[in-house]
Formats: sequence, C-alpha cells, structure tokens
Amino acid sequence: MYAKVTKIIEVVLIAIGVILAIFGMTYGFETGDGLATDILLYCAYALAVFAIAAVIGLGLYFNAKQNPRSLIKLGIGIVAAAVIVGIAYLLAPGTEAMGTTIQATPGELKITDTILNITYFFCGAAVLSIIVGVIVNAVRNK
Repeated sequence: MYAKVTKIIEVVLIAIGVILAIFGMTYGFETGDGLATDILLYCAYALAVFAIAAVIGLGLYFNAKQNPRSLIKLGIGIVAAAVIVGIAYLLAPGTEAMGTTIQATPGELKITDTILNITYFFCGAAVLSIIVGVIVNAVRNK
C-alpha cells in the first residue's frame, strides 16, 4: 500500500514538474520580465513542501498503523533534520548577491544561504559516506 501511494505521489509531482517546464519553455525566459522564472521557482518551492509533507505524513500514518514503536525513530529523524536546518540557518551569513543591481531582501538572502549550507552539508556527508563505505568493504573483504 505504501509503495503504491508513494508511486502515485511521485507520478503526480513529475507530471506537475513537466507541465511547469513546458510552460517555462513556451512562455520563454527571454522576455525579460522574469514571470516564467518566478512561477517556476514558486511552484518548485510548493512541490518541495508538498513532497516533504507527504513523506512525513505517510511515514507517520503507515508507521503508526504497522509499527507504533518506529514512531520514535521517525521523531528522532525529524528532530535531527530540524537541528541541521537550525545550524545551517545560524551559519548563513545572508550576504548580498554580487553582479546584480537588484538585491533580494535580507530575509531572502538568509534563507538562500541556509539552503546552500544544507546542500553543502549533505553533499559532504554523501562523499564521506561513500569513502567510509569503500573502506569498510575493503576491510571486510580482506
């Protein structure tokens, strides 16, 4: 059941993304008014929020239904994610964008830097986990 629901959500999100991409290409990014880019960004934000809410909501529903004890692990994961986002927010400088005459608000700059910090953290964690995995496999297969 869980796999079926997640597959449906995945297909819906992909379809919305394709429709928005086609809109952006047909409307054109060269018009200079930024409308296509703004619409695509806002829809990307909405899709990301929907995907996160779906993962958390489905996780809560199916875990509570099948294995109530796993809710503790889910809660720990949510708290860990909140701590990572909080640390990334505190480390975000919110510096002004270079090479542009139109500046975003300080709040937008802070959020943008927070997202970049989160991306850097998880990319570093991915590389580190690959290296550790290779080392562990080499030691085990020796």
